[in-house]
Amino acid sequence: AGGDAARLLPLGPCEDDEEQAFKDAQAAGFSKDDLIVAVAASGSTPYTCAIAREGKKVGAQILAIANNPGSQLADLADHAAILETGPEVLAGSTRMAAGTAQKAALTAFSTLLMTRLGYVVGGHMVNMIVDNDKLRLRAIRIVADLADVSLDLAGDAMTKAQGDIKLATLIARGCSLQQAQGLLADHEEKLRPAMLQVKG
Repeated sequence: AGGDAARLLPLGPCEDDEEQAFKDAQAAGFSKDDLIVAVAASGSTPYTCAIAREGKKVGAQILAIANNPGSQLADLADHAAILETGPEVLAGSTRMAAGTAQKAALTAFSTLLMTRLGYVVGGHMVNMIVDNDKLRLRAIRIVADLADVSLDLAGDAMTKAQGDIKLATLIARGCSLQQAQGLLADHEEKLRPAMLQVKG
């Protein structure tokens, strides 16, 4: 509720704006192929519930993450994760127990999602965007580990792959750049099955 601005400024009234929720849902263009993750500590936030209702109208799946069992949001959802954190230590704030539990749940959810999409291989993030020196060094270590080569060879492969970890891993295992690109294309850009096609 409130869009990007609400991440930096307290925009409480936006949480009650069901009309804006309708507009936002229309702008998002939900469809039956979507999963809407609706998060509300109380499980009754008008904006969040309205978004969930609009999604359901077009057949989107609704995952509710709430901290109160038996809430309106949980009832609307196809799948509900109820994080029963109980009363906050400081009344009036949900950013301690409820917010911390939600962050943990969303971290687990996004990590599992990235794993299922093939972004994780051997405990490494292989879709990492390498855009600074620290991440380049980390990426070289990842390539060295996955390809079982020296850091120097991994670094050379990273240069040839222009910073793409998946391409670099295949190059370090003996592929040309073109072969590596072809293997990834053949396997929906997933490194794990592509690696199985390359002799280590």
